[in-house]
Amino acid sequence: MSTPIAQAVTVTGTEAAVCADIFHRQQLGTKKYGMTVAENPLPLRAWLQHAYEELLDQAVYLKRAMEELDQMPMLVIGGIASDRDSMLVGTANDELVPSILKPGDKLAVMYHQGG
Repeated sequence: MSTPIAQAVTVTGTEAAVCADIFHRQQLGTKKYGMTVAENPLPLRAWLQHAYEELLDQAVYLKRAMEELDQMPMLVIGGIASDRDSMLVGTANDELVPSILKPGDKLAVMYHQGG
């Protein structure tokens, strides 16, 4: 069964990446099972079982990722003094060391609070 697309639209960004992932998953599923999800005659209980098992797998993946984060060394970013042209970074033993970052540089930070 195919669904016609009303109009072609150029989509970019995260949503486009998710749509591309869905498309590729459908291609793999159709190749593996010989039908789309819509064409599959499984009863509702079986669909719920599949979803439940996928969520259990997701919980394992999330726990594994959290364990990896917990093993990462903690780095504390120090402030930027107004009379300096660079940042200081605090290490785990409270030693301040110069950073290669300069005021105005962009930095992506992932915050993790252990516990």
